[in-house]
Amino acid sequence: MFELTHFPRENLVAKSLGHTNAVLCASRSYLQSHGIPFHPDNLTQHDCLYLNEQPNDNVWRFSKGGEDVKVEVEGSYSVNHSEIRLNAVKQGLGIGIFPEFVVEEAIQNGEVIQVLPEWRVISRYQGEITLQFPQSKFMPARRRAFIDFMVASLNPEP
Repeated sequence: MFELTHFPRENLVAKSLGHTNAVLCASRSYLQSHGIPFHPDNLTQHDCLYLNEQPNDNVWRFSKGGEDVKVEVEGSYSVNHSEIRLNAVKQGLGIGIFPEFVVEEAIQNGEVIQVLPEWRVISRYQGEITLQFPQSKFMPARRRAFIDFMVASLNPEP
């Protein structure tokens, strides 16, 4: 099982595959039409695309210096799948928060632009990326090979 978490499950062995941060993004066309937010409080004036898994998913948190900001955002679209939400952001439907690895390529290609880059986004979808599996004296060779491959591929040693 792959999971983004600060606290791996106690009954499983956890192998770290790296770390990811949360990133706030929008398309260039959305920002040209609706303006660029310069402070998290400005997000209340924007269409924000958010998860709809938990009651407070539309409450976004940010930190910069010693300032912590909590903003209740609204939007016309909510979805709990990062790729679908990213496609909606690319189409100019609003601003969204994503794990860094989900939007990295879209940012590099110029499909989306990071919004409020000087602010740290505080999200439950950031932290250590772990591969978790049951402890076992006798691990099947295919599982061991998969674990070794994932650790080597996603967390290469320098």
